[in-house]
Amino acid sequence: VVTAYHEITDVKKIIKTLVDKLSLPEDILHHLQPVASISTKRRTYQFDFASRLFSFDLDQASLMFGNRKSTYTVGELETFSAGENDMKTCQKLIDSILNRLGISQKSNQVPGKLSLALYRHNRILFDILTDSGIYSQSFIEQIEKL
Repeated sequence: VVTAYHEITDVKKIIKTLVDKLSLPEDILHHLQPVASISTKRRTYQFDFASRLFSFDLDQASLMFGNRKSTYTVGELETFSAGENDMKTCQKLIDSILNRLGISQKSNQVPGKLSLALYRHNRILFDILTDSGIYSQSFIEQIEKL
């Protein structure tokens, strides 16, 4: 699956984005309550394939809410495109790698760590998000298999 996103990791920039884009108060952190605690150990590996640099991130996460805890491991394969015209080439190369590894792409929606933490440890909030249309039935069916 080709996904394009803008990742912000600096807390001050995240808060500024929330305040600016959603018109939230500047002291938003004082008004928030945690819905889950996620601790992740990430290992990143790089390799060349078809004259292109790829990275593989392996996240081993501890998912917590209150005294409930579980683990989740997820891998992410990525390469960077030179632009929109290069996206199809990137997708073909990723498909080729996954095929060689015997990984099926039948499902293109991999549950994120927060979604799984809510499903496992905060079902009330998960159900509210589901009832609001945030999670599709096919997503729920997939997350139930984990």
